[in-house]
Amino acid sequence: TDSVTLKDGKFQFTGSVGDVPVNAYLVFNEKGTGVAYKDYKPIYLEKGTITVTSSDLLKNAIVAGPKTNQDKVKYDAALKEVNDQEDALDAKEKAATP
Repeated sequence: TDSVTLKDGKFQFTGSVGDVPVNAYLVFNEKGTGVAYKDYKPIYLEKGTITVTSSDLLKNAIVAGPKTNQDKVKYDAALKEVNDQEDALDAKEKAATP
């Protein structure tokens, strides 16, 4: 676990990683009171520069960077239609009267 302060809409982590990408989460807590999973983005920590860009919420951010993060973007895009359909079914089920 590590943390940084957002300043002028920017932050930077630096460090070292091994040869195998590591799954991690960027979590934004506007109050700075610790981990709150209301706004987060899964990423892979790996060698190279990873850029995270968003105009609103972290969960809507675009992650650019080394191969594993690029592959994750393609994977998410391939599953989008299926996930959207599942979300629609979940909403319909929740709205149904028992």
